[in-house]
Amino acid sequence: MAHLVDKLAVVTGATGGVGSKICEELVKHGLRVAGLGRRQHKLDALTAKLGDKFLAIKCDLSQEDEILSSFQLIDEKCGGVHTMINCAGVLFSNAILESKTEDLRNTLDINVLAPAICTREAVKSMRKYNIKGHIINMNSAAGHNAEVIKAPVGLYCASKYAVTGMTASLKNELFNTGIKITSISPTGIATDMIRRAGVPDNLIPHIAILYPQDVADAVIYSLRQPDHVLVSIQHYNVSHATLDPITRELALVRCTRMQVHQQLATTRTNQLDRKKATRRTFEAIDPASLAPVDIRRIQYLICIYYTSVGCSGQFQRIRVIKAI
Repeated sequence: MAHLVDKLAVVTGATGGVGSKICEELVKHGLRVAGLGRRQHKLDALTAKLGDKFLAIKCDLSQEDEILSSFQLIDEKCGGVHTMINCAGVLFSNAILESKTEDLRNTLDINVLAPAICTREAVKSMRKYNIKGHIINMNSAAGHNAEVIKAPVGLYCASKYAVTGMTASLKNELFNTGIKITSISPTGIATDMIRRAGVPDNLIPHIAILYPQDVADAVIYSLRQPDHVLVSIQHYNVSHATLDPITRELALVRCTRMQVHQQLATTRTNQLDRKKATRRTFEAIDPASLAPVDIRRIQYLICIYYTSVGCSGQFQRIRVIKAI
């Protein structure tokens, strides 16, 4: 990645598990990073760890004025943006019908409006400095097939569908500008978000789940691709047709993720009971009873889905199965 050394990347959600790992990998590969996040103590920790290659910016992405002032500061201190990584995201573990309006609005503000505004400002910077840059939207498998998400997640799936559509629209808008647009759609990631959904720490190593490092590796993979390359995986790869055979490999254990989803889908209970049911189901599993499976191999099969990469009319198409 010599062509990216000393180039500037802006990362939102820098204080989260995935965002912080992405910042670390970018600096490791020679980029300068401006990290936006809400938690000052975590920004301070990243600054101490990454040194002068990292610019910490405290920013509430639900407030447009804070986003705009952040990009003004970036322009003054760092110059033009080469890479924009929209990584910030929120998930509220509530059914839509039982959610507070504040939570619904916050999901859309952080997961949809913030990346749209950040992308707009980043592209302004790229055009100002004549940079052939790269926009990376952190999407989700839930942004391609909401039916596989049986647990209550509010407007999370809807917000990720919006990211899918936004990325496709931006691809058209950025056609022949020299600016690339990428959507990365991981499955579940071992972060605080998955823990809040009811998965205990002692079971995370035993289920098909990703880690922040996997997603950071996917970002680096995307940035390494030449300008003419389109990395494309069809959406059916995140459907039951693909997930079911993989979860069947996990059927040797007493309970799989899909079985938990099926149980919750057929249980007519209120929201609180559904959350308790999720936790009880996972807590009932004895990790010692789980059959040995090659979790890393399964992760590779379902881990990352790329869509909408490219900046010109001619592409070499690559179908990525083992993404990282």
